[in-house]
Amino acid sequence: MNWAKVLPLVGLGLLAAVSYLTPDAEPMLKGLSEDDHLAISSPFDPLYSNNEEPRRTAEVLSEIIHLDEFMQDSATDGSGQRIAVIDSGIDVGHPDFVGQDKIACYRDLTREGVIQTSPASHHQEQVYLSGTIYHIGQINNNQAQYRLGTLALRDILLGGEGQFGLLVTAEGETYDTVYVDTNQNNDFTDEQPLKLYQENGGYLALSTARGTVNLLLSDLSVDGVSVQFSGDFLGHGTFIAGLIGANGDYYQGLAPQAQLLVYKIFDRRGTSSQLILARAIEQALADGADVINLSLSLPADETVEPLLLVALEAAQTAQVPIIAAAGNYGSALDSLAFPANQPSVLSAGCYIAPSLQQLELGVYLEKGYIPSYSARGGSQGSLTVVAPGGVSAPVPMWFGERYMYDEGTSAAAAVTAASVSHILEYAKKNEITLDLNAIKNILALSAQDLQMPAADQGYGLLNMGKMVSLIDYQPQQKATVSLVLSECSDLFQKTVTLKSPVVALQNHDSRPHTVRLQSANGDIQSESLLIAPYDTRKVTLKLQNSVSGVHCSTILTATIDEAKQPEILLPVEVIQPYAATKFTGQPLRLITAIPQGQSRYFYFDVASHTDLLQFDLALETIEPQNDYEHQIVMGRCRMRLYDPQGHLAQETPYFGASYGDLQKNEQQLTVNKPAAGVWQLTITSSGQLSVYNHFVSRVVLHVLAQPS
Repeated sequence: MNWAKVLPLVGLGLLAAVSYLTPDAEPMLKGLSEDDHLAISSPFDPLYSNNEEPRRTAEVLSEIIHLDEFMQDSATDGSGQRIAVIDSGIDVGHPDFVGQDKIACYRDLTREGVIQTSPASHHQEQVYLSGTIYHIGQINNNQAQYRLGTLALRDILLGGEGQFGLLVTAEGETYDTVYVDTNQNNDFTDEQPLKLYQENGGYLALSTARGTVNLLLSDLSVDGVSVQFSGDFLGHGTFIAGLIGANGDYYQGLAPQAQLLVYKIFDRRGTSSQLILARAIEQALADGADVINLSLSLPADETVEPLLLVALEAAQTAQVPIIAAAGNYGSALDSLAFPANQPSVLSAGCYIAPSLQQLELGVYLEKGYIPSYSARGGSQGSLTVVAPGGVSAPVPMWFGERYMYDEGTSAAAAVTAASVSHILEYAKKNEITLDLNAIKNILALSAQDLQMPAADQGYGLLNMGKMVSLIDYQPQQKATVSLVLSECSDLFQKTVTLKSPVVALQNHDSRPHTVRLQSANGDIQSESLLIAPYDTRKVTLKLQNSVSGVHCSTILTATIDEAKQPEILLPVEVIQPYAATKFTGQPLRLITAIPQGQSRYFYFDVASHTDLLQFDLALETIEPQNDYEHQIVMGRCRMRLYDPQGHLAQETPYFGASYGDLQKNEQQLTVNKPAAGVWQLTITSSGQLSVYNHFVSRVVLHVLAQPS
């Protein structure tokens, strides 16, 4: 495969577009296929929302992440911030993006919407081409020939119908104006001239059976031979841009006064390449982006092209934060996608919040959860935070709706990007300089611990509530003492061996200093050290508890001598690995209860020469007591099985409590000749469990490893 590595959209939720809640709807875990060096991702298919007041979305979101408190304390609204949205474009005719210079820049880096024109014969206020005659009246043209072409909606919009003639003329010295026969009456004199969008912000609205399709003129060659019409023909870009910075009468994004820099890299099928993404990042930097949002991903094990790595390095050098979606690749350890797994990138996983589920879908949740599709960290990279990822936001007008619901790590990244823009706006107003490390430290120190492993939640749930004080106080690395990671575990082992990082404290002064080490969340044992002049002390960090399965991400603080505030901050990870169950020749029986939406992870160490690996999962039932009752299945679940390389090997559909289907309370997964190593089984309790009047799935798991 050459440089044209494909880049699938993370997708929010890859859900059916229906007017009712689809039970158990969640982003699908699909592998990539190849077709002329392109991988086709699943379409963007949002749901209709129960939310009749779209403005409530941002209000509830702000309450969950305490952005409302931050905005009150800091008086920020996104003003002065330029946020780059690298996605599938944007519907420039949507009322939430019109006016106020909302879209500061729009660049289409795809070849979608490119139309070739031909010279047309001109006679008595008419032009002729291929047997078709168009009336042009007194439309001026400073070139020798008029040029004609055809805009076919099927070439830019899946399922689009209709063909429209277009006329290219030159009002200046080169071809610079386009007319489109929108009413298909073969007359251009009743049409408005269209210029490049970057010149005057004009766009074209085509009325179709599907709804209004808003098009802008993104490119026009000086010789008039090539014309490019652009817009959001997928929907994902409009959704993400709206969540970040929409500013309309009925909907506002989280940073409503921010300007949007729009870079279209995805076509109507949701495909792109790494090279195009690299170009978009570099262009965003050149255009002065303050924040770059990437609601997209590559699988963690995909080969990354050098040019894309160069673009990420350029952003790091410029100290422009990139926020990337964790990816919807499932719950295997080290499934965190690229570029979210890069140290210079701030990554966001998905959190499903009860108040948003109630608002948007009318689904009751007792407790929020991280969905099983939200990718997890490990030795190859760690999440920064999780953020709410189930929301309503604007969609292109051709959907026939203005706002719809979807969920996934794409939305979580957008929420985080908007929040970072508030941080930067406040810092700029108060002349505080923040580099990428400082921004990450601020997010980490303020995150709300969800009491989940850091592989799942990173530092925790995005929390803007106490950030103002953190921004105001920025500790500096003192010349007298420095703190660095000296040795660190390089493997996220699924064994019982403790792996802990080692930090080195170096005294660069001629006198001794006392340094007190402690972690922001208290997970790491505190320690005080006296460091002799010009000496170095190494400390192995230890967790406060000894429970296996802990992956602690925290900020290590160092207070020097009698200082009242820490003078050094250092992000660290301490890993006490997951214990993998070894088989003794006897079947295993495990019983557990899994709350709505949550998952349980099980690790099994499979020996070589194993002939069969089998998992039987049964939901508890209540048998009928008389002829008028029916069997009650206690929950609704699915299984996903990952091989030792972290790839999805097998999965079941959801089964259990149901109103429409025959209730099934058992499922089985079987692997013949399984590879030796640690296999991971994830059991997920349906996020829609309350629809069936349950809140916990009660399961019994039988596991068999049969030797050859």
